[in-house]
Amino acid sequence: MGCKRIVTGKPPPPKVATAAPDDDDLVVAEVAPSSIRLPRKRKSPLTELSNFSALFYGRPKVGKTTALSTFPDILFLTTEPGTKGLEIFEFNAENGGITSWPVMMQAVKLLERSKRFKNVAIDTADLAYAMCMDHVCKRAGIEHPHDADDYGKTWNKVSRAFVDALTRIQRTGRGLYLTSHVKEREIKLANGNKITKIGPTLSGKAETTILGFVDFIWYGEVVRGGRRLVLTEGDELVTAGSRKRGMVSPMPPVILLPENEDDDYEHFAATFRGEIDGAEAKDIWASMTASQAVTSAIDGARRRAGEEGGAGRDA
Repeated sequence: MGCKRIVTGKPPPPKVATAAPDDDDLVVAEVAPSSIRLPRKRKSPLTELSNFSALFYGRPKVGKTTALSTFPDILFLTTEPGTKGLEIFEFNAENGGITSWPVMMQAVKLLERSKRFKNVAIDTADLAYAMCMDHVCKRAGIEHPHDADDYGKTWNKVSRAFVDALTRIQRTGRGLYLTSHVKEREIKLANGNKITKIGPTLSGKAETTILGFVDFIWYGEVVRGGRRLVLTEGDELVTAGSRKRGMVSPMPPVILLPENEDDDYEHFAATFRGEIDGAEAKDIWASMTASQAVTSAIDGARRRAGEEGGAGRDA
């Protein structure tokens, strides 16, 4: 007579597929702790500049990296050799900085394990995104996302991997700042007219991904007299802006940085806290050698500064 095998107890849980340890461009599902509850009260808005993220773009030598080097306790993740004259904390400086996406992810992992550094700069975001794209494509056995012919799935994977890295840095409680250069491109309006718009040199997918992530978009320019200007509010001629809703003290549309570059961070922070007014219209004039697009953008900034100043005086 045959015997039946009787199984007692609960069946083993099904196996869950997880990513390889070094597969940082994949998102692995995690089980939320049972201690999480719905909030009972509103959270207070953050009030320090280092709680936020920004894209700071402008022409080479305009002083983006120099300005960020004055931010307190900042670590630079550099993808191009633009920091030779600066005394800064630079990740993997002895080997050329961030030379590939795996090196970038190693920096992210070390930041997650450490309490060092209050701010992080990715200089430049253009090359960092390109490294991320190359890494994802290499794993897929292709040279470019277009080669996959998968209705944008590979492009989405690149964007998710890049945003995941940025999010992991921000979740450590650090300020995050990305840099880019500037480009001028012609845009055709609905009425058929054409304008030239100033924006970062980020590629289409990179621009969409990064502009959707950061809290601030700053455009830096040198104006007449050699002073450095930062536009925090844009229009149809220039890409700039911020998440104004919920901020305790939105930054003024135009900031004139101090003549002493060492004071840049304190000026940024004080302006953010509302302790320093924005630039006055009389100080905003395009350089004599500026392109027509830059001149038009600076003219618009001067008008916005005048409106802001007028509103303040009338109040």
